[in-house]
Amino acid sequence: MYGPRSLRIVVKMGGNVVKDEAQVAAVARELAALRDLGHQVCVVHGGGPQLDEAIAALGEPTLKVEGLRVTTPRAATVVEQILDDLGQELAAALSSHGLPARHLDVGERAFTGTVKDPRLGRVGTATGFAVSPDAWRGHLNVVTPVAYDHTGPLNLNADEGAAAVAAWWKAHWLILATDVSAVRGDAGESIATLTPASAKALIGGAAKGGMIPKLQNAVHALAAGVGSVLITRLEPGVLLDAVAGKEVRGTLVAEVPN
Repeated sequence: MYGPRSLRIVVKMGGNVVKDEAQVAAVARELAALRDLGHQVCVVHGGGPQLDEAIAALGEPTLKVEGLRVTTPRAATVVEQILDDLGQELAAALSSHGLPARHLDVGERAFTGTVKDPRLGRVGTATGFAVSPDAWRGHLNVVTPVAYDHTGPLNLNADEGAAAVAAWWKAHWLILATDVSAVRGDAGESIATLTPASAKALIGGAAKGGMIPKLQNAVHALAAGVGSVLITRLEPGVLLDAVAGKEVRGTLVAEVPN
């Protein structure tokens, strides 16, 4: 693990956490503690439940392929607005708990992308992430995962967005929050550690649904120079314990896991 120095940490929060005031407050306390220890933190948020509701209101079914949401051009515009609103609300909520949070909104067009797969419609693959260093420094940045190509917005999976941010920032830690305690194996057992090779084997085997993009982006992040990836449920103490090297709860994905 890492020693007692300032670390760069990217935390991906899913839509289920974002909409729960108690969970946001608990995460805020942990992020504040990390900052008090001198670490730098960025949050990338999702919005799955909120997008399901908004897209259903359009009269479009919720369809997924390998854990990724099929997004029509009409739905992409709604996704852009819903996620941008969520990011603003999350930054305000974190700020209310004493964190200097800043929302990196979609107008800044920090992510560039291309269409990932024609079957998915306006779903993007991140080809780049860049922001002004002056805008980035001094804040806990809350990043909304919407990418852009020459025709408009692309729905960017939040795990992929977090991995792109972590790669750009050369983060020491990428935390991919999920609603289960750890990655599961073929027999349903919790897996404590994975290498990129063993993570790839799960992608073609036991991993299902939303766990597939988490593992894919964990592998991509490590290849881009990110130190370690933790796939876990955001519970009290999880972030602090992992960063301090005390205990890793969840699944640690690293080149040579400890």
